[in-house]
Amino acid sequence: MLDKIRPACTMEEEIWLCQGTVSWAIYAFLESDSYQDTIRDGARLGGDIDILAAVTGSIAIAF
Repeated sequence: MLDKIRPACTMEEEIWLCQGTVSWAIYAFLESDSYQDTIRDGARLGGDIDILAAVTGSIAIAF
């Protein structure tokens, strides 16, 4: 599923906003198998990579 949404995750879209970042991070979390995989998936989406990796990691560690 991440391969399908990756093209939509760009710096020009709402990824800069909280609503965009959190929704992409949730997608990455739901598609992952481990904590490390979650962070990698968040970073691979593109866009604002450091924020996505941080948010997906936070979701994964809380889970």
